[in-house]
Amino acid sequence: MTINSSEVINTVPEVGAIPRPLDLKLREILCFDDFGPDKTGVASVSTAWQNFMNALRAGPCKHGYIPQGIYRFSSQPADIDFPVVLEGDGLNATSFIRDYNGTSGKGLLSFTAGSNGSTLRGIGVASEVGTSSGALISIKSTATSAVGSITLEDLYLTTRGSDTHETTLYVDGTAKATPATGCRVLSLRNVAVFGSSGYSVVLKGVQGLTWTGGGIYPAGGTGAASGGLQISGTSTVKSVNIRIAAEAVNYINLTQAQTCHLAFNSIGATSGVSLDNDGTASTTMLQASYIGGLVRNNWVNSGVYRPTGWSAT
Repeated sequence: MTINSSEVINTVPEVGAIPRPLDLKLREILCFDDFGPDKTGVASVSTAWQNFMNALRAGPCKHGYIPQGIYRFSSQPADIDFPVVLEGDGLNATSFIRDYNGTSGKGLLSFTAGSNGSTLRGIGVASEVGTSSGALISIKSTATSAVGSITLEDLYLTTRGSDTHETTLYVDGTAKATPATGCRVLSLRNVAVFGSSGYSVVLKGVQGLTWTGGGIYPAGGTGAASGGLQISGTSTVKSVNIRIAAEAVNYINLTQAQTCHLAFNSIGATSGVSLDNDGTASTTMLQASYIGGLVRNNWVNSGVYRPTGWSAT
């Protein structure tokens, strides 16, 4: 005898709960396992992942669960262009491997127009030995759509080799030059970012970002900017209202950046320089217990606070 799940009623004992068909209950979260991915890191999951994302896009459920496992991607997945929650079992339990040469400014997981309100949580992402270019996570606005309200939480973004991607975390809102401009109102919590061939974190035309916990580290990259943070924009789409409170960063570069509050326990140095900026950076505060190199104060109405005291320009 075949039983239709829509005819099975699920009851919850709590006061006020109502009976619902079991098939609706089962659709509250969609599990990646249901699409048959290899969980050992041997075979590619690219096709299974695309089927998984297509189901999330088309169906009533927008919460995707990726159980513990190692998932290898042999090709670039399609952009994430709808609001979705993607949640793993933890940054040391659910691991993605990017095993292909990337495209500059594009992540393995690429949030673009339509993805507003998405969350990525509890996943580790690494690029494979011998690969190059691209990013691990990217968030990009288009000329007609500002991407915003994206949350990244409990992520470990790294490499299995050296210089295997160009940028680890790449955010670019400069294409959206008419109101509402930029990439907007982003939230990062406990995100650890490791080395790359270029800047490990690039924030361009970002208008509102809060980052607490985690840090930006040079390990895994041999380039001068590995472990570095670049906050920039254009004359029409500046980066503004950036607040970061994290453990460490190796180097900071600021252009077209305003009203930033950057607080780290320690700031390393690239070629003897910890902070580099120009006159387009303004109204910014940098705070650190240890600064390993020079601070080039070319900014406007800004300053640095460290144990030796306060210096302002």
